[in-house]
Amino acid sequence: MHVIGRLYSDEFDFPLRTEAPDISYTIATLPRSGSTHLSIELWRSGVLGSPLEYINVGNIGAITGRLGGGDILRYWSEVQARRTGPNGVFGYKSFAMNFLNISRRFPQLLPHLAPAHVIYLVRGDKLAQAVSYARAMQTRIWFAGVEPERAPEYSFEAISRCLGMIDNQEATWERIFNLTNACPLRLEYGEVRKDPAGTIERVAAHIGVAVSADARLDIPGTDVQSDAINREWLARYRKEAHAQSAAAASI
Repeated sequence: MHVIGRLYSDEFDFPLRTEAPDISYTIATLPRSGSTHLSIELWRSGVLGSPLEYINVGNIGAITGRLGGGDILRYWSEVQARRTGPNGVFGYKSFAMNFLNISRRFPQLLPHLAPAHVIYLVRGDKLAQAVSYARAMQTRIWFAGVEPERAPEYSFEAISRCLGMIDNQEATWERIFNLTNACPLRLEYGEVRKDPAGTIERVAAHIGVAVSADARLDIPGTDVQSDAINREWLARYRKEAHAQSAAAASI
């Protein structure tokens, strides 16, 4: 089993909790923003729950085999019972499209998705994010350690579409924050990777818990997916975009 699949198994459940979480938060984010890396770093702290994609419809389909018995509200209750840390903190990761999918398939769950705190993670290098996004959408491989069935093929158009999708999803999150009067803690992927300890401190302070070295957990992670193919696509896209801009300027 891939490490990500293992993280959703009972191997990594916390001790069963009978009370509701004392503190809840969500990582609001976008695809290819480093959100899995952030989730695992926060989990490893031992005081910030285990914030995985519990409202991702695809993941719900996989995890309800052992939780909920097919009832979505029971599922959510059982997720919180098993994934709330000993200090009462429960976190989950969310994409804007998750809420749209939930509203269509499980509208009865929406009133229960009301985190007290929001962590908003974006990626400063939008082009690198779009390259990674386009590649993952083509190969259907979202984590390192999985071999594609065929080599990915570069597409200027696909990367451009992903740039637009990133802009649209960021705009959607900002609308959600405005509508809900949310005041998210804003994080950037590059900063998270440079200073994981500082990131944990910032998140802990934002939701109101203390960090303790004694609470650290040994949670497996994944490798960075970016490689020579990503770098080649980045260089090629920049070159083609520059050529298009130069051609348009000469008209």
